Amino acid sequence: MVGKLHEIAALMPPPSAPDLAKDAEWRSAEEHFGSVLPPDYREFLACYGEGIIDEYLMILGPRFRNGVSGIVRSNRDVLSALASVVPGSRAGFPVALESKVGGVVLWGCTEDGDYCFWRCLGDDPQGWTTVVYSRHFDDWEEYPCGFSEFLLLLLSGSLDRPFYRSVFPESTSYVSATQNLARLLGE
Repeated sequence: MVGKLHEIAALMPPPSAPDLAKDAEWRSAEEHFGSVLPPDYREFLACYGEGIIDEYLMILGPRFRNGVSGIVRSNRDVLSALASVVPGSRAGFPVALESKVGGVVLWGCTEDGDYCFWRCLGDDPQGWTTVVYSRHFDDWEEYPCGFSEFLLLLLSGSLDRPFYRSVFPESTSYVSATQNLARLLGE
């Protein structure tokens, strides 16, 4: 663990049994988006896997479900839904509602329907910034940082309410997607 990931781990320990993606799943997702995904995100998922922070913020990943990458399916579904509710001019949206370079790529979502994206301007994913769409405020907020920096600011309490929930995180627990599904199903 290096850099921001080390700082994140100090605030939020990784799960003991993370849901890790296979190389083929990473390749499939990155082919779909037409770019490699940011290295700090890949490093985070190599340590934490797909999962949820404080039973609220789901971190998406490329693992396949029913033959389709989770992050690819989520991007398709969410961007389609957002496009259907946005006026023709798409005023207020920072970039094209497309999951590719020049658009946005969804990497997380909250239980309240807020969405975390990368704003994919430029060919270098290390320069992609974080954009949060708040469903309840019908607003986009851009943060001048990438995935790991955003998580670190969030976990340390340095961000001023980026999501609908007024207090988040209440704890710094991270549960794998599989464990979270079992919790939701009462298993």
